[in-house]
Amino acid sequence: APDSGGGSSEDSFTEDSSTDVATEDASTLIPPPQLGLYGTLNQLQVDVSRLPRPDEYNPAMSSVEDFQTIDIPSDIKTVAYYLQAAQILPPGEDEIRFSRQEDQLAGGLVRRELDRSIARYAAESGDTATLTMTGEVLAPEVTSLEFYYFDGLAWVTQWDSEMLKGLPQAVRVVITIRPARSANRPEMIGLTNSMTAIEQGDLVYSLVVQLPLAEPPETMGDSAMEAMGL
Repeated sequence: APDSGGGSSEDSFTEDSSTDVATEDASTLIPPPQLGLYGTLNQLQVDVSRLPRPDEYNPAMSSVEDFQTIDIPSDIKTVAYYLQAAQILPPGEDEIRFSRQEDQLAGGLVRRELDRSIARYAAESGDTATLTMTGEVLAPEVTSLEFYYFDGLAWVTQWDSEMLKGLPQAVRVVITIRPARSANRPEMIGLTNSMTAIEQGDLVYSLVVQLPLAEPPETMGDSAMEAMGL
């Protein structure tokens, strides 16, 4: 289970994080040509390989029938995690086209899973509105989301598998959950980073996920493993 970060024990690498609103436009999450993991401080997308579930072959049994951008069964999917602000349909848009549950229009932590070719085609053809609507809101209560990537020697805030020729050794995920809001506290997504959130009394959780397929650098020793928190 994630470790609670309710105190001031956050690592030093979060101190320089921006305090600007950190929400992401889902249309910018285009799968690169090469499979791998790609991420910034506030978004992450990774390609995964698995056999499709039986229900994914039958649109009547699958939630993908609700999407204008129709997903297809495939053994390679691009999964993205990001934070979004509440979605508002553009004037004149057909609400039936976006037949989603009301909570899917809310802001918060979003997970999007699409076939790589479908996602690339939608983005390259300019169909960014429907691409935005394909994400699933997992946790509307999340107000801040941060990712850090361990390269074997240090934590960094960006990762590009094509440029760096591989996967990070680990990914650290830091999420902020705002407790029940008082009347004098605004509801804003991505208002603060994790360090500022602790000072304001928000709940901050941190989880380090090791990637077993990553190849450790030759210079990686016990001290680097300790710095990774493993």
